[in-house]
Amino acid sequence: MCRRGRRDNCLTGDYVERGIFGLHGYLCEFAVDHEDDLVQVPAELTDVAVLVEPASVVEKAWELALRLHPGEPRRVLVLGAGPIGILAAWYARSCGFDVTVLSRESADSARAKLLTANGIHYTGTLDGLSADIVIEACGSATLAVESMSVLRRLGVVILLGARPAEVRLPCLDMIIGNHILAASVNASFHHFELAVARLRGYERAWLNPLLHRLPLAQAAETILHPPGAAVKIVHRISD
Repeated sequence: MCRRGRRDNCLTGDYVERGIFGLHGYLCEFAVDHEDDLVQVPAELTDVAVLVEPASVVEKAWELALRLHPGEPRRVLVLGAGPIGILAAWYARSCGFDVTVLSRESADSARAKLLTANGIHYTGTLDGLSADIVIEACGSATLAVESMSVLRRLGVVILLGARPAEVRLPCLDMIIGNHILAASVNASFHHFELAVARLRGYERAWLNPLLHRLPLAQAAETILHPPGAAVKIVHRISD
């Protein structure tokens, strides 16, 4: 996998990655990277380029989901309305899927209103839902397993952020329904390229509300407290 440029699928796990495995993040005085790992971001995406990384995770997750589903999926359920959850919903919506996002925010929250204003259903419960593909982006293994109760036959669940938890898998239902449960982490160079291309095609009305910009002086405050209505907080180092 490493020789094929797929370190995101490293079989040994013996690799380093900034901010996740073994290396500090990019808020440092110097950062040196291999030229082959750099993806060019066009000038018109500069103000939303911080979304490329979560969008690359979404690209890889959707590639996996569509490869695993053997039929013709139509209905998508996304768990969580954070950056990855909303970007996963944008991806599905742009591809013509019927999309529902399930999250704990109230229906009159800014995130819920952003989704519904752009043709995505929003709910706080699994009641009455059915889905061909479920994208878990909420951090809850329990909800991910509960969502399998709404899977149609051949359904696929992709785990992106579920935390460790003891859960009971509905094994008999999975067997009868030919269900698939899979997981994904990070992304390859190709997925970063796809993310850049897809973000260029999105309407700014989808992307701009995802970012809330603050001066660097407020970083300690935002790290220690919930983000509130903001989907993704970006700190301006120049401030």
